[in-house]
Amino acid sequence: KQNRGFCLKKTCLITGCSGYIGSRLVFLMHEKGWEVHGIIRENSNKKYIDTFPYTVSLHLFNGKIKSLVSIIKKTKPDVVFHIAGYAVYENTIDQVKKIIDANITFPSMLVEAMLENSIYNLINTGTSWQFYHSENYKPVNLYAATKQAFQDLLLFYVSV
Repeated sequence: KQNRGFCLKKTCLITGCSGYIGSRLVFLMHEKGWEVHGIIRENSNKKYIDTFPYTVSLHLFNGKIKSLVSIIKKTKPDVVFHIAGYAVYENTIDQVKKIIDANITFPSMLVEAMLENSIYNLINTGTSWQFYHSENYKPVNLYAATKQAFQDLLLFYVSV
């Protein structure tokens, strides 16, 4: 059959693919026929990834934005699913930097890398902890506040 310019196979890139929710999304997208790529860190726990009954292309993020630019350039995703995050209910002072890096810095670098590669489709996840007692916005903890902060940063990117 003649290819009329339709993309026969869609490609996605998933952050947080090594976690429970991200791994379920990897499974779903694979079952739907998508080419699935995941971003992992050197110290990512791979217990869910190791149970995949198929191969998923994993890309190592080294902490630098050039790494993300390279990953996105290589994978050319139709959509990026940002599932990754660092969640703790009650943080300690030693966790503050890790929470901010994971929930604000990393996804901001991800969006910049997407823009560098002319990729504009992002699905971001937040947490119900942003909406304590079903209020419009009332964060339960620092994790929820950082998820909201990144969501607010996305408003900037949408408006440019």
